[in-house]
This record gives sequence, structure tokens and C-alpha cells, in this order.
Amino acid sequence: MRPGEVGLSLLNPEQYRYELLGKIADDVKQAAKIFANNYSVSGIDTKMLIRRISVTEVELYLHYRVIILPQGMGFLGAQ
Repeated sequence: MRPGEVGLSLLNPEQYRYELLGKIADDVKQAAKIFANNYSVSGIDTKMLIRRISVTEVELYLHYRVIILPQGMGFLGAQ
């Protein structure tokens, strides 16, 4: 932020966690339909992150990871 710019903040970003998780789940399901049905998602339990993208907008995000395996391959330790 530069001197003289208006600050922008978001109170309680965690209130948007489940909305964001729903969007992540939709994206992962679409990818799984294309690649395989065997996938794992990690990192969704981390703290919500916020970054300012303009004077009037902020972006909420989670650092998450999706692993998609070919059909017939399982995750180690999976039952």
C-alpha cells in the first residue's frame, strides 16, 4: 500500500471458508471426472489467506493440494 491509499480489510474471513471449500470441491470433482475418480485433497484445514488485488477488492484463498491417480492405483495406506 502506498501513502495516501485507502486501506481495505475483511473482518472474519473464516466465515467464507465453507463457500470456498464448496468451490474447491466442485473443481476437484470436475478434474476427477476427466482424469480419474481416485483423488486426495490436502491443506484445506489451513488458515484462510487474504490478499489485496485492487483498491476495492480482496481475494480469499487456501493453499491446498490435489493428487489424482490413474484408475486402479491406490494411495499408500488406503483401505
